[in-house]
Amino acid sequence: MKRHILGAILFLITSSLFSQKPVFFEQKGDTVIFYLSCNGSLTEKDNAIYKRIGLFDNEILSFNGNVIDYYYPEGPIAFRAKYRNGFYEGRIINYYETGAIKEIGNYKSNNRDSTWIFYFKNTVTLCKS
Repeated sequence: MKRHILGAILFLITSSLFSQKPVFFEQKGDTVIFYLSCNGSLTEKDNAIYKRIGLFDNEILSFNGNVIDYYYPEGPIAFRAKYRNGFYEGRIINYYETGAIKEIGNYKSNNRDSTWIFYFKNTVTLCKS
C-alpha cells in the first residue's frame, strides 16, 4: 500500500515539474499574437478559436495600428481592424470561416459610426447605428 502511495506522489511531483505553463500570447519583436476565445477574451493557446496579430504598444498596453484575427490555428482571416491609442478607429471587416464578408462598418473613437453592411447568406442588409 505504501508503495502505491509513494508511486502516486512521485508521479504527481514529476508531472508538475515537467508540465508547461499555459501560453496566452507570444511576442516577436513589436508584433504580438494573442490567443482569443469565441467571445474575444484572452485564452490559452490550446483553447483558442482566434489568434490576433498586430503591433503592441507597451506604453498604453494595447494594440496600435492594424490588427488581423485569424481562425485558429491556421484558418482564414476572421477580422480586420485598426487601433489608434488603444481604441478601434476606422474600417472594420468581419469574415465568415468560408472567407466571405460577414459585416463591414466604421468605428470612430471606439464606437460604431455611420452605416454598417451585414451579409447574411446571399442577402445584404443595411443598418444605421
